[in-house]
Amino acid sequence: MKLQNPFPQQVRLMYLYNSYTCWECGGNGSQSGGMELHHIWGRVSGSALNSAPLCKECHSHIGHTVEEQQNYLRKTIIFLLSQGYILNKEDNDFLELVKKDLRGFKLSV
Repeated sequence: MKLQNPFPQQVRLMYLYNSYTCWECGGNGSQSGGMELHHIWGRVSGSALNSAPLCKECHSHIGHTVEEQQNYLRKTIIFLLSQGYILNKEDNDFLELVKKDLRGFKLSV
């Protein structure tokens, strides 16, 4: 079975080699079943902006609230900026898709 909107290998590797710790608990997944790359807004896009590394345990407790999504997006943006990431068309399309959920969003770096 092929997943809809999987993350490109480039996005997966960026986390694997630079910061593969859970953004919820801070662990490395060794005590909680490993690490997974979470689609923040669901599988609407494979954009790097829609990704957040979570351990398997934390991933199983995602609530998909707007506050949670904005928190993970904030962490994702900070991480991507630290890696020198440059937004592409897929990222811009993703932001357009979720803009209603970004009202009141502040980056606060």
